[in-house]
Amino acid sequence: MHVIDQRDEAGFTLVELLIVIVVLGVLAGIVVLGIGNINQLAWVSDCQSDGANVDVAIQNFHAENLAYPTSQAELLLTNPTNGSPFIGSWPANTDHYTFTLSPANDGTFTVSTPANRTGLLWTGAKTCSDPSLKLQ
Repeated sequence: MHVIDQRDEAGFTLVELLIVIVVLGVLAGIVVLGIGNINQLAWVSDCQSDGANVDVAIQNFHAENLAYPTSQAELLLTNPTNGSPFIGSWPANTDHYTFTLSPANDGTFTVSTPANRTGLLWTGAKTCSDPSLKLQ
């Protein structure tokens, strides 16, 4: 009588398959957690870029006119030196942040967020940063 040895058959055991499924699940979890903050990082980056553009436009306006702009519309006027506006467009209000020119006519502006309706005085790129995020 010939006995058939079942170990010679090719294939994976149930334990091996379960280990692979667990490893794939852990890797998927790491990826999902890693990309979870991408939207927040994007709006913080947009805010920093918009703020820097507004800041440069205000400084250029002041250099040209020896006075700070009294309204956002003044920054959209044509710069006589180079024939282009001081800023192409005022940053649009978003769900994440809003820029407002200071009424004090001192060249400052505020950045407001839905959680911070009073606004933050622009102090550079870190004004828009979200402390819960780790920006590289």
